[in-house]
Amino acid sequence: MQDDMMDLSRLNDSEREILRLLAQGHTAKSAADLTGRSVGSVNERLRDARRKTGASSSRALSRAFVARENRDDLSGSPPPTLPRQTCPKRSDHPGPRCFEELP
Repeated sequence: MQDDMMDLSRLNDSEREILRLLAQGHTAKSAADLTGRSVGSVNERLRDARRKTGASSSRALSRAFVARENRDDLSGSPPPTLPRQTCPKRSDHPGPRCFEELP
């Protein structure tokens, strides 16, 4: 399916968050670590997003999603509201890709 034909408006906040991380090069495992979800939950969000949009792959969908967001930013559309994220407080800390704790 062409990027312009995907209905990205049907995606919920969790699916959008995971797609942004995927577009940044994260794997399902590292996205799970960063968001505090299980890998299974991340994969479920990706499956739901593919089903809603008709995309054949999560990577292609993530690229299309970020491209659409960037295009919207350039057109003057207001940016989406995102929840603040913090580093997981665990001994298996994911390292430098982790979000810094926000006040």
